[in-house]
Amino acid sequence: MEFTGKNETLSHMKWSWADRTTQTALHMWDDYRTQVKYLELVAPDCGTMGKSRDALTATLKPPTRASLFAKARKRLDRTNLSRVVFSAPNEPDDETIELVTEALASDSPYVREAAAYGAGVLGWAALRTPLEQALAGEKDDKVIDSLRASLELMKRGA
Repeated sequence: MEFTGKNETLSHMKWSWADRTTQTALHMWDDYRTQVKYLELVAPDCGTMGKSRDALTATLKPPTRASLFAKARKRLDRTNLSRVVFSAPNEPDDETIELVTEALASDSPYVREAAAYGAGVLGWAALRTPLEQALAGEKDDKVIDSLRASLELMKRGA
């Protein structure tokens, strides 16, 4: 893969690589808000995606979803919550919905803000009602902004 550049914003750093022969791209994100680093793999078809994912998994040995959930259940903070969100499947799953909903009711505004942001990243319709309920009782301005932004993303995506 050939390095194609980096991009830095106030919230994250992103490095990118591309393999022009397979039309595959790899982006490494360092999210400053949540102290989470993750990879995004983009491929033109399922076969190429599978081969690339298998090669990365063999090399990097990523944590399992079960281990990420276990850490988040043991200590629900924005970093552990974000790791669960970023590792979520494309289709809604009950365990992730339950964790994000629980985090929206946390005593910590940092966790509530991360949960609101995560719900927007996921974009799952099942999270709309918990977001609306959280917004109705929220007092923290940053959390309110994040809740509104996620609800707006969901409205545009629906």
